[in-house]
Amino acid sequence: MSSPRHSTSLTSDDRKIALERLAAAARAVQAAGADLEQRMAQVRAATTAAELDEVLADVPVVGRAALADSAAPLLVQPPPLEEARLAVLFRHTERNGRWTMPRVLRLAAVCGHVELDLSDAVFLPGTSRIVMRTWLSHVEITVPAWIRLEGDGTVGFTRRDDGTPASAAPPLAVVTITGDARATQVEVMPTAARIPPSHPSDRHLTPKVKP
Repeated sequence: MSSPRHSTSLTSDDRKIALERLAAAARAVQAAGADLEQRMAQVRAATTAAELDEVLADVPVVGRAALADSAAPLLVQPPPLEEARLAVLFRHTERNGRWTMPRVLRLAAVCGHVELDLSDAVFLPGTSRIVMRTWLSHVEITVPAWIRLEGDGTVGFTRRDDGTPASAAPPLAVVTITGDARATQVEVMPTAARIPPSHPSDRHLTPKVKP
């Protein structure tokens, strides 16, 4: 049975968003040249959502802030890794700004406070996983509207609601929370609900450790 996306026609806005995604991803991973030009031509020539999906299938997803400001220079970012680890022991660690989200992020925390802001992260297409092994910890995950975050039932989490209606558009990336979180509070909040730092210098691209 064919997917409904094979018969879904594209609008000019669909093509514009796809071109912005291509440009932002190319700058994020320093990819350019013939491949980028060819992809952009394929986006312009696509007539259905399925054809557009095929063009974008292996294009990394870049944070919406980068998509919204195509003129802003991006910091050099390597393509996302297949797997990475983050260990937190008796400390506070933050990841925010433009950082690379691996296909699998293994988070280990003991008596720690972890803040993961996915708003401007670079993703591999498809589904990424956060695999938790935590004890007596607090984990906050900030999720923009264009990411769907879901659980597989192994880790309980609460969602903060800022009153913003859910987007009807399909997500650009999916993140699944799984693992074993014992005596751990896991909070998921929309980007708008996150309290901004007092100063621009408070934002870091690498984990920040507070005493």
